[in-house]
Amino acid sequence: MEGGFMKKLIQGCLLLCTLVFAASQTKAQITITAADVAAQYVAGSTTTWRFDTTQITQVNIGDTGATSWDFSHLLGDSSFTIASVAPATTPFVNDFPGATQAIQSTLSLQVMDGVSATGTAYEFYKLDSYWVDFGIKGTGLVNNAIPGTVVWQKIPADTLLKLPLTMGTQWGSSDSAITLIDVSPFFASRTAKFESSENIVDAYGSMTMPDSTVHQALRIRRTLRISPGTVSYTFLARNGAFVRFTATNPAFPISGVIEVRDISWSGPVVTPTAIGSGSPDVPKEFSLEQNYPNPFNPSTLIQYGLPQGSHVLLDVYNVIGQKVATLVNETRPAGYYTERFDGAGLASGIFFYRMSTSGVTFLKKMLMIK
Repeated sequence: MEGGFMKKLIQGCLLLCTLVFAASQTKAQITITAADVAAQYVAGSTTTWRFDTTQITQVNIGDTGATSWDFSHLLGDSSFTIASVAPATTPFVNDFPGATQAIQSTLSLQVMDGVSATGTAYEFYKLDSYWVDFGIKGTGLVNNAIPGTVVWQKIPADTLLKLPLTMGTQWGSSDSAITLIDVSPFFASRTAKFESSENIVDAYGSMTMPDSTVHQALRIRRTLRISPGTVSYTFLARNGAFVRFTATNPAFPISGVIEVRDISWSGPVVTPTAIGSGSPDVPKEFSLEQNYPNPFNPSTLIQYGLPQGSHVLLDVYNVIGQKVATLVNETRPAGYYTERFDGAGLASGIFFYRMSTSGVTFLKKMLMIK
């Protein structure tokens, strides 16, 4: 009798604890600090941003205060991967003085009808008690042939976050967004647009991502005050996972099911092992990955895996077969490794990197565009 009573008591306690835990997870209020943001932008960290710019979708944005969000139904028609880099390693550090963080991505855009541009772009930020965005500068080729430059700059810098960020945090931001496109001597343009916004963290709770992972997040409501006004929502977790979209309803409701456009999201930031050091994971086979970013300017990362301790020789060659760099020439234990190739002193063009280890040889191609 006593044993049965104790068993039921324990089961009841477990059920109660489970319900309390579930409720706390649903409505857990978090604080995002400057240290959290800094951890997301450690040099070498990567994340993939996904987009759906082709359709209008309905989402439930919950209510203000404690709530939860389910974005598992969102789709994406495009994506690109960004990598965090130290501003001093970029070719445009002098154009954005004061920047403390930067991200690097492959540039791909439509300049005008029939004119496209591809290359490498850098976006620059500053982190202190605010997280501010200075803008973007990129270089590449127009229609795969003509060198060009694109600059999108915020003057003064756009304040993205006020830190620490928690329920009720508010801030404003005003700037001129200046766009410069230079494809000399064929095309050049300069446009400017004044922007002013009000921002508030008005909700918190669990966020279910399109990949079904769940993160505790804050909801940031950003209202652009310049006509035509818009309202966008960003749902942000401490680990960098986010969902962002713009409301289509000019009445800008703050709760319930609404129609949205310009949808984007990303999972948590992936922090790599230190450059030149191995991870504790052991791969099942030898591997050499495609460099990232590619094309690049002037540096890129190359990752490889060793299932066992081996002597590794990793060289870089130009298009006529001349060796331009040796990245590794030593014995290393099993694990994953990342090396940086810096082509600052080399001309733009195609390069090959070759890894030889334990009787296995890999060869891959990469492109540097300055």
